[in-house]
Parts: sequence; structure tokens; C-alpha cells
Amino acid sequence: MFEKLGYMLEKPKQIGYIDMTDRFVGAQTEYILNFTNNIIKITQNGETYYFREAKPHCSSLKECVISGVKSFFSEVIVNPELEKKVLTELKSSANMRKIINIGSKEKHGSNFNKYLTSGDEKYIGFFTADSADEKKTLRALAFYLYGEINSHNWNVRVKSGDLQTYTAIRTLGVTALADLLGIGEVVSGSKFVKICINGRIKYGVLENNAQGSAKTDVACEDRMKRITPAFLRSITNLNVLDFISCDTDHRVGNYHVVDEKDEYVCVISYDNDSPPTFRVPFLRVVNPMNYSKLITKNGLVNRVAIDKDLAKTVLDIDRKKLRVLDEFLSPIQVFLVLGRIKKLKKAILKTVNSRNVFLLEKDEWTKEHVSEDLCGRYGKTYLCSFVTDVYYKDGLHEFDKV
Repeated sequence: MFEKLGYMLEKPKQIGYIDMTDRFVGAQTEYILNFTNNIIKITQNGETYYFREAKPHCSSLKECVISGVKSFFSEVIVNPELEKKVLTELKSSANMRKIINIGSKEKHGSNFNKYLTSGDEKYIGFFTADSADEKKTLRALAFYLYGEINSHNWNVRVKSGDLQTYTAIRTLGVTALADLLGIGEVVSGSKFVKICINGRIKYGVLENNAQGSAKTDVACEDRMKRITPAFLRSITNLNVLDFISCDTDHRVGNYHVVDEKDEYVCVISYDNDSPPTFRVPFLRVVNPMNYSKLITKNGLVNRVAIDKDLAKTVLDIDRKKLRVLDEFLSPIQVFLVLGRIKKLKKAILKTVNSRNVFLLEKDEWTKEHVSEDLCGRYGKTYLCSFVTDVYYKDGLHEFDKV
């Protein structure tokens, strides 16, 4: 209930775009459907980008689903006959309700979870597939519509026909915030653009290809062997950024890890648009990985150390410097960011007074700090999660295989 109320309270801004309509003419495109958002991978001249479209808002969920089916069969997998069969099936009110109320992949008992667990298309309002190819296409369509429905629901206060910018303002806001904090290297660069791909004009977030790779296919014990002090510094910087932005979704697989000489040296986050990010009041914040709090109840920073330059920057931030967020966020969202920064300032100053060595220069992080972070004293930190969570032999959970 609180989550829905949060979406209803927020009216994401319509934001300016960079006109890049000529940039990707003739580029190769590929849809990636195993995220909450539908993503288009763009490849041109050996360079790779990722694009998340901000579509015009539909007047109803039913219109959103019908529009989604048509765009899927015209852009993702072209199959007019199957499109006709799906649209015919969705003329049934009962079937339409099933897909509209698809729910979450992970939530036991939801329509989507039942479908992914059983493979039976009836749970999401589709007909039973006649062949393996048809079954595969319907699965891809289910993931695609899951993304379309989520986006529609998040943008419930956007006027019909206006762009759905709920996730866009989060990505762009996090990018601006990271740059302000002097840790822009922990996120991939992004901008809001107008582009033309496959002959269609689209608006949305264009993101650079993050260096490195996800490590969900690397066994946890192997990850442990490759951790470096530089990696601890980088992932702790990401933790601080997430605290300020209120992003709770940076688990293993939602950021890339950069290797140098078979050692992990830093993280680069490419998934910076989870719904709780820059939350408004009443939007419930869930910590899916059960991370320990960055600040304890007694007001101390609950980490082995903080980067000294980052701490200085945080201590120097005021409302005037946060104006870089005004383009993307509402006044209440910026106010809440400032509140979290003030809380972090107090915690940094209090922790400095209680611990001899807490703020570290870039070259002062050591293996001893890594061991201390992992000893359990600070609970489940981002580093602890990295060496214990989210391992799949082939890199993907069964529910994420399209």
C-alpha cells in the first residue's frame, strides 16, 4: 500500500534531451529483457551503449499492454500471426486482468512467479504454446510486458502522452550526485537523449558500456581471492553514494567489476534507477540483500573506513551545491537528499573523534582493512555481500533466462 502511495505522490519531471537523432542510424540493436526495465543494446563502430526508453504514458494499463504487444512484435520479434493470436486472447477480460496483475518475478504466488515456476502460459493470460519456438517467444513477450507494466505503474501521475521519466530522473540524478561527490568513476555515464534506431524516434537514457563485467558466474571463493584494498575503497564509495541517493538494489550482478592482472580493483554501477532511489515520503524502502546500516543507532559510521576526499566533499555540501539535482528531482526529493547528507556529516565527524584511523587517502587502504571489513564487526557490508551472494553457474537465475 505504501509503495503505491509513493508512486501516486511523485510526479516525475519532463526533462530536456540531447538531440542525437543522427548518431545511431544503421546501428545494430538487441533487446535485453531480463531486467525490470526493457533495455536496448546498441552497437556501432565497435562501441556499445545501453538505452532505456521513456515511452509516452498510456491512458490505462489495458492500453499499455496492447501497445506493448504491438511494439514487441514489430521491434523485438517480428511475428504477425502470433501477434494476432495474442491480441485475440487478450480480448478476454479475465486474460487481460492476469497480465495486468502479473506481479513480481520473485514474489511467491504472483502470476509471474507461477508462470516462471510452471511454464504454463495460462497464469499470465496467454494461450498454451504450440511449439518450442512459440513458447520461447511468449516467454520473451512476458518479460517485455513485465517491464512495460512496471514502467506504467511507476509513472502513474504522468499525463497521458507525456514521457515516462520515473527511472530516467533516477539514473540522471545518481550520475549528477556521483559527479558532485567526486566519485563519478563508480557509475557509468548517462544522458537523456532523442535518438533514431531502426527507423524509429525514441527518447530515453543512453548509458555508456560499463567497463569490466558482472561476476555472478564467478564462485564466491574465487571472488575472495581477487579482492584488493582498491576494490574495498571503490565498493565502499558506492555504498556511500547509495546511502545518500537511497538506492537499495546494488547486489552482485547490478554493477560491473574491473580486473587488473586477475585482481579486482573497482566497481562501476550501471543499474542506478531502482524505484526507491530518491524516494518520496511513504515509499517503502526494502533492503533485499539485508545490508548492515551505514550509520549505527548511536550515530557512528558502520564501516572500516571512508575515503578521505569523499568525506571532505560530503562535509562541504550545502543546498546551493545540490542545485545540480534540481533539473531532475522535485524539491522534496532534494530536501530528503540534503537530510541524508546532514546525517552522514554528523556521523563522519563523530566517528573521526572516536577512532584514530578512519579517513583514508587513496593509497592508505590495505589488506588489513579488507580483513577487518570481512570479519563481521560491521555486519553485512557491500564487500561481505560480494563474496557471499548471487552465484549462478551460468551467470543468471532461472527466472531471468529469456
